[in-house]
Amino acid sequence: MAWTLLGIGALDETHPLAYGYMGMHGWKHVNRAIQSADLILAFGMRFDDRVTGSVKTYAPYARIVHVDIDPGDRQERRRGGPGGGDARRVMAALLAMLPVTDPAERADYHAQLAEWRRESLAGSWHGSGASRSGYLTADFVIEQIGDVTNHDATMVADVGQNQMWMARYAGIVGPQPPLLGRPGNDGLRGPTAMGAALGRPDKSTWRSAATAASR
Repeated sequence: MAWTLLGIGALDETHPLAYGYMGMHGWKHVNRAIQSADLILAFGMRFDDRVTGSVKTYAPYARIVHVDIDPGDRQERRRGGPGGGDARRVMAALLAMLPVTDPAERADYHAQLAEWRRESLAGSWHGSGASRSGYLTADFVIEQIGDVTNHDATMVADVGQNQMWMARYAGIVGPQPPLLGRPGNDGLRGPTAMGAALGRPDKSTWRSAATAASR
């Protein structure tokens, strides 16, 4: 399972079936898997340009089943058949239709996914990865915050690079997603963090600092 920015927290990121964050700011291995897929089940997501890039080259081999309760979102930047309805009910109906298969039949494919993930995680991205060479970097700091809080803290970020680092490296185990700014919401993190701390006094609250990319 892969997720968009707003889908963070939908699945424990340590779950064996959790593959990662997709799109232009997401993980290379996730986008590679999408590009090679023959079927994509898209629940409650928008196929905006941050996810697809060029629609003409997005998932060229895949049939896309787009499920959303909002008909407007089902018509946005997508290729393939839409499906309306509540995501929980549609998912239950689909699972009832699937045949029972032996996981061993998919062993080669799962091995390929694992290889793509290893290659992706070993690479650098927007200044991340330099901690392996002894430098203090944002991705390393966010990973450490996640670890020391057992991934159970409230994390708040504005729009910009700080938001992307948090989305990639916090390791959300949910179901509480991070509180992320939307376009035009620069400056959100301060009051949001205060409100979150009051609303969840039993959890620590972490607020990202501003970056040049978010200005």
